[in-house]
Order: sequence, then structure tokens, then C-alpha cells
Amino acid sequence: MEKKQLTGKWKQLGTHTELFEWAASRLCTTKDEFDAVGERELVVLQVFESKEVNKTKEASFGMVLSCKKLLRNFLTAAAYGDLVSISCDGTYRLTDAGWTLINLGVVGVIYDEKECQFHQRFYPCAFGFVRTECELAYEALFKSVNRCVYNCLGMELKPTVGAADHAVCIAAALGKAWPEMVFVTCWPHLMTKWRNKGEARYADWFTDTYLTAPFDSWFVGASTLPGSLPQQQGIESFHKSIKAHMGLYLRAAMVYFLEFSMGQILHLCCAHRAPEEIRPFAEAPLLHSQLTKAKAITLDTTKFYVVQTQCLQTFYINRKDHFDQRAQDQSLYRVRVSAKIKFEKLRALPKVNSDTAQLFRKKYSCECKAYVMSGWVCSHVLAAAAIKQHLNIGEIQAGIPHRRRPGRPRKELSCLVRDSLEAAEGDDTRSTGPTARLKRHLEKYPSEAIGYKALHRFKTSLPESPKEFQISCFSGVVTSVQADNKPVTWTITFTDADSHDVEVDELVTDITMTTSRHI
Repeated sequence: MEKKQLTGKWKQLGTHTELFEWAASRLCTTKDEFDAVGERELVVLQVFESKEVNKTKEASFGMVLSCKKLLRNFLTAAAYGDLVSISCDGTYRLTDAGWTLINLGVVGVIYDEKECQFHQRFYPCAFGFVRTECELAYEALFKSVNRCVYNCLGMELKPTVGAADHAVCIAAALGKAWPEMVFVTCWPHLMTKWRNKGEARYADWFTDTYLTAPFDSWFVGASTLPGSLPQQQGIESFHKSIKAHMGLYLRAAMVYFLEFSMGQILHLCCAHRAPEEIRPFAEAPLLHSQLTKAKAITLDTTKFYVVQTQCLQTFYINRKDHFDQRAQDQSLYRVRVSAKIKFEKLRALPKVNSDTAQLFRKKYSCECKAYVMSGWVCSHVLAAAAIKQHLNIGEIQAGIPHRRRPGRPRKELSCLVRDSLEAAEGDDTRSTGPTARLKRHLEKYPSEAIGYKALHRFKTSLPESPKEFQISCFSGVVTSVQADNKPVTWTITFTDADSHDVEVDELVTDITMTTSRHI
């Protein structure tokens, strides 16, 4: 039984003419029209149609949608001169007519402080709403975006890396729109097929499917841009958030989707996926696990060797001269050090800022997954930096808390119980706990602190931004005590021969930090 088409305002847009009638009042093809619309207002960049799609000669048509705020994500991604990475894919089951919503956007790197991991995040820029997902639809999307970005934003879009699924239509359209772009395909699909097909049939399938251009760029090293992995997790997560936001209004009528649901999607994207910065790397602290691996590499000279060239210095990591088995190429990681980039030293700061991270990624580069995921750091480049004396691993480890203090957590005290090292003199309330006992012991026997390790915190600033202060930790040893002074002071001598005098409260804090961090 043939399904009856809805009539009136909520009718289905079944022809190109009906679709154009709906989009006529929202078309935006010139800069004046672009400047006149609101930041989050839905605009139509192009309405297209073609009958040469497949063997059935079924007519395919659709339109390209966006808004001013999302289109500026292209400008945001290239604002600092960074290379741009894009991602494209379609999502389904949004309307009852079975149309596809194609998403095109840029990819950036964020750091999750809770998980202590880097993630690839997708930032949408434009959408293609099409009847049939084909090469023509993707060509129309890419051409209209190129034209609008150039005419309205004054920018020539030249992405360096483009990620997509194993789809011929997407690969062909990307190759026509940006011939110089490196196309990478989604590697998790490869692992899924491996598990499903098994080893017997896998070899033939792998040769025909993933060793033939343009789908032979599925591995981590295929991406020429650090911070852009050959995967689609970011855009798939975005698709999931769209459907979760729409809730009960999935599979709605087409006009309802365009009038209301598409507006909700744009507002969601503008609120959460249109940041002020989109970078191929992220500000983050140096992780203790990476520093530990880097330190192990630097202490064993059989794990690396150096190749000198005129402009580059190359470190081959995980190379041993006494392997039981012959070393394979897969066991080596190549770290390149550019001699043209001047880099003084990576300081022991709580978080490495964007300027330092950008300079560090220009100086050091690696081929491992951790480096490509973060865009600037891994254990191998940290080891190379330590060998080149651009990094003091022990000094940075001293300022990174990597575990909680030993022992059972203290019982929560009442608000009327005073438990502080800053108790007023003459107060009958005495501080309790190991910190208070250490303070009383040092006040009674000041000379016993000599030889103790101490971790002292200073306010530091970078030369390029002297007004921005950060807390840095430096390790040293208590070398002397001035017992005749009132109050008594102790001298801490650091590894660079500098010294600093502290009183009892500061000394107790410094010794406690050293003990809790196992220095």
C-alpha cells in the first residue's frame, strides 16, 4: 500500500521545486546577505539537483545548510596559522522520509583533566540535507562551502588532512574539491572487519580493500598533521549528541525537521561546538606516566641512537644492540629534532601553555600514536628533549602530584575544632597530626632538619609574559640553620646552587610535599 503524502503546511518536500520554494527566503549567496543574517539563523547556501546518480536514474536533490557562527569555525581553526583538518560523514533516521544529514567540520584536540587524556573533538561548520547520499551531494556540499567561505569570510579553505569512512563517494568528492589534501580513512572499521571475518579470509579482503588507493591511508602515520588521527570517533560522538538532543522528535516530518529540529541542532552546536580557539593540540600538564617512560629511556643508552643531519637530528627510540630477536621496524620510533627552531628549556609549570606547546611541537616530532593524538607530546619526544637538555625530568616530576597521600583519610572535624598550623600564640588549642608533630620537633631540635629533602614552591613567569604568574616546584636540600635568629630560619640549596631561607611553617610544608611525592 502506497503511503499517502502529507498535505498543507506539513507536506513532504518530494520534489526539487518544493524544496526550492521552502529555501528561497533563506538563500545566502552574497556577502551582503551573509552580513544581514543573525549569528545563529539558519541559512541555505545552495539547492542542487541531479538525475545521474545510480543505475535506477533516480533524481537526487538537496541543499546545503549552515549559520554564520558555525561557518566561522573554519576561520577559528586557521586563526593562528595552524594547518586545518576536516572530517565528513552522514547521519540517518532523522526524518520519516529517510533523508541523510551530512556533517562537515573541522577537528581539534582537547584535554580531559578528569581522564588525563587527549581527545579529538569535531566542530561542525556546514550540513548537507540530501535525499540520496552520493558523490554529487558531497561535491555540492564542498563546492558551496568553498565558495561561501571565500566570498563571505575572505578565506581560501585549504585543509591539510581529511578523514572519512570507507566510502567511494566521499573520497572522490574530497579529491575533486581539494586535490592536495591527504585523505585518511577510519581505522576502527579495519579492526571490526578483522574480528568479524577471521584470519582465513582476512588477508584477501585486506589487500583488496585497505591496500588499494585511496583507502590505503588508515594507519596512524598516514596523517601528516599531528593532532589529526585517521578516525571518526569525534563526528560519531557528534551524531549521537544530535539524536539525544532531538529526543522524541526523531523520524519527524521533513518540514518539521527543517523548521524546528534543524534550528535546535544549530543552537546546540553554537552553544557547545563553536569555541574561541580550535587548535591541533591542547594545553595540558606533562603526565607522570610519560615522564617515567622517558626517564627509563634516557637512563639506558641501548634504547636509542642519534642520527645527525644538516638540519635535523633524529633519535631512534627502543633500539637495543642485544635483542634476542632481530629488531623490526615496528619496534622503532623516530623522533626528529629541528635545528632551525630555537628552544631554551621546558619549565616545570603545572600546565604547558599554548605558545610553549606550539614551539615544542615545531622543535620535536614523533611518529607514535600518543604524539599524533595529543599533537605535541609523548614519552619519546620527552626523552629526546631530556637528552638534548631541553628538559629536566626530575625537576618536572617533583612538581606533579601523581598519587594520594598514604594512609587512611582523616576523619572530618567539626567546624568548632581548630586544626591549623597558624594557631594564635597563647591559644590552648594545639594542632594535631604528623605535620604538627614535625613542626614541634623542629622547633625543639632545629639542626635535625639538615640533610632533609625539601620541595619549595615559587611564583614564576615566562620572559614573553612577565605579568602572568604560575606556581613552579623546585627540589633541594636543607643545608644549614640559623638557630640564633628570631624566628629560626633554615637554608634550602637547590640543584642549580641557588639558596632560599624559610621559616618553620614553610619548611614543614616543603618537607611534607617531598615525602608525599616520594622524592
